[in-house]
Amino acid sequence: MLDDTTGGGEGTEIPGRWVVLGMFAFAVMVTGSIYVYWNLHTAPFRPLQEALAAEYDGSHPLVQGGQRKMHKGTPKILRVTLRVEFDPEAEENSRQAEGVFDRILELAEENLELSSYEVAELHLVHLRPEQEPQMKQLSRELTENGKTRPSGKGD
Repeated sequence: MLDDTTGGGEGTEIPGRWVVLGMFAFAVMVTGSIYVYWNLHTAPFRPLQEALAAEYDGSHPLVQGGQRKMHKGTPKILRVTLRVEFDPEAEENSRQAEGVFDRILELAEENLELSSYEVAELHLVHLRPEQEPQMKQLSRELTENGKTRPSGKGD
């Protein structure tokens, strides 16, 4: 037999209605926090992201920037990921990829304080139905005034 004299008296139960309301309040608070964080995180890059979306229809641009927090001595990077309609890995498209990078840097100069970054990275992604995506990463060092340093490569 169970003995009901071991403590935990009456009135310690929380009505189910309050539990459900508490869960909803917690969900609203977490969702709001994520929304605020994401807005603060992406706000500096939104003008460039919108300019890229207008320039390259269907490109779904993602712009990020800053320094890796775990590696304080690393350079500040402006990273742009862009969906393209051509194969960025193909040798015959390398000039086209470089042209896209040039245009992105022009738009970045117009929409960001580019001089606060040391490196610009471009990630081109070509999605093919039912196949692995084709990707290419391009990188350029930036000078103090936001211009690219000469690569030293002959064309």
